[in-house]
Amino acid sequence: MKTDEKEFYLLENLAAHLAQTKSLEKLHQLLVEYKYMFLKLNRLGPMELIADYDYLENENDYLLIQKALRLSAHILAKDPDQLWSQIYGRLNSIQNNTIGLLLSHNFKSSWIKSLNHSLNTPDSALHITLDERSDPIDDLCFIDNHRIVSASEDHNLRVWNLKTGKIEKFLIGHQDEVTVVKVLLRHRLIASGSDDGTIKIWDIETGDCLKSIDGHVKGVKSMTILRDERILSLSKAGQCRLLSIDNNTNSLRVIGDREDKVIAFSFAENNRTLLTGTSKGKLCIYDIDSGECKNVLENPSGKITCMAISKEGKIGIAGSKNGTITVWDIHSGTQKFLFKEHEEGIMSLLPVNKDRSIISTSEDGDIFLWDIETGDLLREFIGHYGPVTKIIVFNNERDLISCGWDRSIRIWDMNSYDCKAVLKGHSNEITSIDLNSDETVAVSASWDGTIREWNLQSTPGEKDQDHFDEIALVRISPSEKYVVSGSNDGLLKIWDTKSHQAIHTLEGHENWISDFQIFSNERFLISASDDQTLRIWKISTGKCSFILKGHTDEVPVVKLFDNDHHAISGSRDGTLRIWNMYSGECERIFAKHQGDIWDIAIFQNNNMAVSASNDKTLCVWNLKTGECLRVLKGHNSHIGTVTVTPDGRRIISGDSSGHIRIWDMNSGELLYEFIEKEVDILQILTNNQGKYILTAFDDMSVYIYNITNGKLLHKIIAHSDFIEQILLTRDDKWLISCSSDGSIKIWEWMSGKEIGAFYGDSGIDTITCSSNGRLIIAGDSAGKMHFLEIIR
Repeated sequence: MKTDEKEFYLLENLAAHLAQTKSLEKLHQLLVEYKYMFLKLNRLGPMELIADYDYLENENDYLLIQKALRLSAHILAKDPDQLWSQIYGRLNSIQNNTIGLLLSHNFKSSWIKSLNHSLNTPDSALHITLDERSDPIDDLCFIDNHRIVSASEDHNLRVWNLKTGKIEKFLIGHQDEVTVVKVLLRHRLIASGSDDGTIKIWDIETGDCLKSIDGHVKGVKSMTILRDERILSLSKAGQCRLLSIDNNTNSLRVIGDREDKVIAFSFAENNRTLLTGTSKGKLCIYDIDSGECKNVLENPSGKITCMAISKEGKIGIAGSKNGTITVWDIHSGTQKFLFKEHEEGIMSLLPVNKDRSIISTSEDGDIFLWDIETGDLLREFIGHYGPVTKIIVFNNERDLISCGWDRSIRIWDMNSYDCKAVLKGHSNEITSIDLNSDETVAVSASWDGTIREWNLQSTPGEKDQDHFDEIALVRISPSEKYVVSGSNDGLLKIWDTKSHQAIHTLEGHENWISDFQIFSNERFLISASDDQTLRIWKISTGKCSFILKGHTDEVPVVKLFDNDHHAISGSRDGTLRIWNMYSGECERIFAKHQGDIWDIAIFQNNNMAVSASNDKTLCVWNLKTGECLRVLKGHNSHIGTVTVTPDGRRIISGDSSGHIRIWDMNSGELLYEFIEKEVDILQILTNNQGKYILTAFDDMSVYIYNITNGKLLHKIIAHSDFIEQILLTRDDKWLISCSSDGSIKIWEWMSGKEIGAFYGDSGIDTITCSSNGRLIIAGDSAGKMHFLEIIR
């Protein structure tokens, strides 16, 4: 046997051999030996290493190590070199001898150390992240307690084993996005619907496609499995069909009027009644077995978005686009109640409490509980913002679980109506959620391409989050004593860089924090928000000194100038405003742009600024006189980013179609224009000498150009997902990038060499660093702050 084969055999079988021969002392030593862990991880992968700890499943110390490895499995599968950073970050806060022995390893290579234990630890609700880095995942459901099936926009389905974290089968055959998946347990089959217009039936055990049912125009929108395992399906063209997996003709009948599209349906098993809602606002009542339309009701609230029907088929409920809910007595055809509390469209309706109550969700994130018998609004479940995509009641209707576009999962107590837990980690909208049969485990799917498994018996609440929502910006103060974070929860927080603790929480903004700047004397900061206002805050107290009002739309950007005596803000109302930082008054309004303003760059002389707009122009301004010195035209799409070289001689702008333009400041002449790809330019930097441009593109890469001739120096393929931010250390030595793939990476940008990486549990949205580049502070999409040290 060759040396490599011997090593492979030893790594594969050593732990099992020690367990079988009862050599427990040696097994204990082996499973805290970092060299063994690293070798097995590299040769066999994370799940094989994790399986070794099953031999010590009754020993809690080793179970903690196994749980930490399981939390890191999707990261280690991509980058085994992250092993030390991951186990340190997840276990260092736990004090016991076994973990102390593991962490006493003398790690000599460079790595990025978590200073504030920001990674999920073994006691967290998150159990494992399944990451095939496929396209967004639209739907998923449990097959049994250990297997799930997911439906993806990459046209495929995947059967996952939750124990091993591996894909057991790919179900390949659809020609377009797979939108919905259901399991027919009695027949041991999977049914999937796709935008290719087909419903396919798959054998669970073999993965074979047994049948393909054609005929749905514009794709399949939704499916329901009846008790006899016939399928009710709805197409995006508004056609409802009853299907049989056993019938050769496939479609038993088409339900509805071709000229009046079915938008939603609901079915009552007990009396075989189907209720449909149409594009013209009609409720149609059918007998499912005969296909006969028994009654048609006119919905007074217009376009229907969703339906519900009581189990006995006596009460019908329709949710409408205008936010109203109508309750009907189906037998008499009379309207019982009209609920008008929701301000936006109804997303879903769920009868509960033996059909005496109903839960409604809306596009604005509201979840309401209604009494169907009295018409009273019983309770509001407050926490989500944006559409709530799915709700499930469980634990004998004592609990409710919800998920949505705000990337959070919330668990509610149906008796007290309190939010018991908030589960965060996904970096994009959550599209679906399902529970296992004993309702102890949830799985969630997201547009971020991942599936996450959650232990519902271990559910930390919001108090464990640094922010309640995505952190959009972090900035370090000039003395590096403070860090300020701004979040989509509308809050700013001031942090001490040494203790990693929040000193003040700045409350007042009513919408997302879009930008902020710290004064050079560190006494104040100014913030801009989507609530159309700016605020000036005193850092020592966290109190608001001034509220700056005047903009009539969101304010994406604000910059300080004139030694922090003034600030300039840019708004989606098309104007820029000059504000006095002593009085809070608006001194001047610039109104040259015809579209939203997204970025502003200040010249180092503090006398001029350039603004970028989606009207495809740049405007150069004299900040003292308010004069528009010139308008730079030539971009053919929205300009999202602009910067100026340190000497003030050139303006560099980037647009949403991938064009970079370099302009001469004095003449307004276009010097160079270049494009690598037809993708959005996210950010543009120049180095201190102004010789190079560093550009983050929406193709997950950073491009580096010579500014004097516009030639591409080289390209860094930086991440596996959207780049959120790039920055240069003060000495220009390193480029630091962060991404929604959860990673922070450090580069010697002149050579393109990666010198370090750190992976969080959620997408990293924003970064800042100390002057020497050794301390990195980052904010992620789950609201966590990361204080990191580069160890070299």
